[in-house]
Amino acid sequence: MNESRKGLYEQQAMENELHQLAYRMAQALAELECPDCCGAVHAFIEHGSEVYREEWEWACFVQVVRYKHGAGRG
Repeated sequence: MNESRKGLYEQQAMENELHQLAYRMAQALAELECPDCCGAVHAFIEHGSEVYREEWEWACFVQVVRYKHGAGRG
């Protein structure tokens, strides 16, 4: 029981760190000021950050579903 609880705390800590990292990355991208001369580059960065955010949301959703289904079996 102690091992599983410790593993859960470690997993939660890692997830919290990942959330904080993703938040800081999103903040850094939002604070970038791009001059008019690099419109295509700026659009690429914006598109990349949008794709990253969507992938992150799906990954979180999958983890929640896995956790909920796994918790019912134990």
